Amino acid sequence: MAQSLPTPKRAPDKIKGMNPLLSWVSDLLSYFQVETIYIPGQYRDKVLAVKKELQDDVSGLVNTILDFAIECALVDYKIESNNTNLTETLNNWLGNVNSDLRGRVPVGIRALAKEYFRERWKGSSFLLLRSFWETKDDLVVPTTLFFIDGEDIVCYNPNVDGVIRLGTEKYQLMLSSDKTKNQNLPSNQNELIFIQKPFESWGSLTTNPFIIKRGLYHNMKFLRLLHSKGEFILGRAIEYMLAMLKGSERLALENRSEYIYNEEDLRKAKDDLENMIKEKKTSPGLPLYATNFDTKFEHIIPDYQKIINDNLYSPIERKILAGLGLVDITEGIASTRRESILNPKPFVGMIEEGIADFSTLLLDLVEVMKEKNLASHPKWMNAKIRVKSSPIKQFVDDKLRTMLRSVYDRGCLSKRTFTELVGGVDYDVEVMRRKEEKRTKEDEVLYPPVIQNIEDKANEKDGEAQLPVSKENVPEDKKGIEKKNFKKA
Repeated sequence: MAQSLPTPKRAPDKIKGMNPLLSWVSDLLSYFQVETIYIPGQYRDKVLAVKKELQDDVSGLVNTILDFAIECALVDYKIESNNTNLTETLNNWLGNVNSDLRGRVPVGIRALAKEYFRERWKGSSFLLLRSFWETKDDLVVPTTLFFIDGEDIVCYNPNVDGVIRLGTEKYQLMLSSDKTKNQNLPSNQNELIFIQKPFESWGSLTTNPFIIKRGLYHNMKFLRLLHSKGEFILGRAIEYMLAMLKGSERLALENRSEYIYNEEDLRKAKDDLENMIKEKKTSPGLPLYATNFDTKFEHIIPDYQKIINDNLYSPIERKILAGLGLVDITEGIASTRRESILNPKPFVGMIEEGIADFSTLLLDLVEVMKEKNLASHPKWMNAKIRVKSSPIKQFVDDKLRTMLRSVYDRGCLSKRTFTELVGGVDYDVEVMRRKEEKRTKEDEVLYPPVIQNIEDKANEKDGEAQLPVSKENVPEDKKGIEKKNFKKA
């Protein structure tokens, strides 16, 4: 991993003869010559370096945006087939994944998806799923599913000739530094493993983590370097900008002893400051100078505002945003004016690709389930099965909701999709509540007022028959009420 910041050494003896007020220049020169940024070469070292860097995100951007990407990717995953009973059974299985570990890990496919995307974007990008299969309700299904931390995965080519052949590579779980003690995967007969390396070619044995592949790691380290240099310089600046303010040169020349320090006072103030700095300061060698009038050293101290100037950090932050898929594009607004905007399409595509890959992983699990249960349930396992995911709710704005309503009014959108996207509620819960309202006749009690009723007759309300609505009151254009009540966003 990248080297840690060493403590700057004192200036060599040959330059100690210079003005003591400039001794800090030597410290700064030596400090700026010892820092190195490099990318680890080994797979495990890369994963550990990424993990360490994300534990303290100096940019404040990478963790925030990747956590938002993970949240966006946690859509609703459903299994659909042409057999209603099979569909219900498989969706119940999705909701009860890892139920045997209830109380120790979250249960359900959503929790598994969260671990998937964490390892995909914030970890090793080497996704190894361990699945343990048992018989539940006369079906062989994977009851325990979890992903291994990428730092503990060992992959090697067993072929003596060194040629990598797809499907022959071996995987192990690292248990210690002793390779002979590693655990082979799968470890027993009821276990199957599933592998995904989304950012590498098929023949790669290991992966390059997403953080490193997108250039985020290098830019984060460089940004950390800028911060550390700035903190060091500002720390020294506070020490060197100490000034003793007492009186003025004119009062000293006039020997106005009542307004200036005498010799004993100066010596005492100097000793007090020396003792204070010796106890508090982090590096030795601060020259101290006390006079009867204002003493300032601004003429030999650089402009420290440049160290904390936003212009110094903005280019690095733009590179980090670009690595996350938020590409900075400069557009010409006028002949003399240009503005910069962020294009989020690569970021959106990154999330959609991740959702598609996770759906593929679920489909692989379902296909293995079909093979294991084909003999005992031939009718069920011959059904056509698909894995579907709901749209990303965070990307649905008011403009898209208006468009979806138009599609629904034309009969091209299901009630479930319309309810979940436009209404933002759970469709199954709403169906259950509507059935309950039908049973208790609450829907009749809460029937719309007659002014909103365009039927030929008003309903009977509270046991009292209502008079039929006159056709004169019914608008010729039956869509008129819809147009009236529909407020375009």
